Amino acid sequence: MKSIPSPFSFFFILFISNSCAFYFHESYREFQAPTRDRNVCGHLKDSVVLYAVFVNVADYHPFTEFDINSTMDSIKKACNWMECEAELNNVPLSINPVLHKTKNKWTFDEKKVLAKLEMEKVYSAKNKNENFMNSWADNISKYVHKGLRSKTTSKVETIKQKTTESLIARLRDEYETDNIALMFFVNGYYEDDFSATFNTYTSGPNVEFSLITKKNPAVIAHEFLHLFGAVDLYPTSYHASFNFQEIAENYPDDIMRVQHKEITKLNLSPITKYYIGWQTELCKSDTRLLYHKTNVLEY
Repeated sequence: MKSIPSPFSFFFILFISNSCAFYFHESYREFQAPTRDRNVCGHLKDSVVLYAVFVNVADYHPFTEFDINSTMDSIKKACNWMECEAELNNVPLSINPVLHKTKNKWTFDEKKVLAKLEMEKVYSAKNKNENFMNSWADNISKYVHKGLRSKTTSKVETIKQKTTESLIARLRDEYETDNIALMFFVNGYYEDDFSATFNTYTSGPNVEFSLITKKNPAVIAHEFLHLFGAVDLYPTSYHASFNFQEIAENYPDDIMRVQHKEITKLNLSPITKYYIGWQTELCKSDTRLLYHKTNVLEY
């Protein structure tokens, strides 16, 4: 004969069930946006500076005047597109594209700072080699520091170690905004290398930055959005739980999914809007697109 559970046992089981649901609920919510509001670039809104540094690297063609002008045109086109998207979503956004200049020169050679970008080292078997890129970016940033005008009131004048982190701190002070999108441009127009953004999944000490090898406005906007938390919506090793097939069916023209189209034909899906802070939450159907393979309880 089976014993009948006491009222105490019933409430104990109920308490444990609720506690587990709460645990999964909180863990689930935290896991939803591992890149959102991290590091330097938080939510994409208000005043933002896109700081472009043009670097001549040994493995690519040096920048010509035409390359610089056409790339700057693409940067402006990408910025205008993002501002229009923000306006459609009632988000205040003003992006100021700034091209770094040192002694009247818009580019400089990486060999001046004993740095060498080797694309085969940028990526290991499956993951981005962020240690290599952080070292390269720090070396470049040391040189970029020299091109910034001196400000005796700067809050970072006392920082002796010139790194990418201190460069962004200096730029924040100079342009009076917290949102500094640092992007290093190399002239890989004739090569088949792809662009990438680094340190978006960490909380420091390394700050996020992008390496841009193309002058396609959609590629520039794609990497820019990565800096503010957007994630790739095409198959990657970072998001094995995503239902990429249904994402493609539901949001075929999200800029985080495709970059080969004309930028004016692309848009931002609710998923991307959530990751960059333009939405406070995901609807249930979009959540399932991202975590259909994750075992979590309903909430």
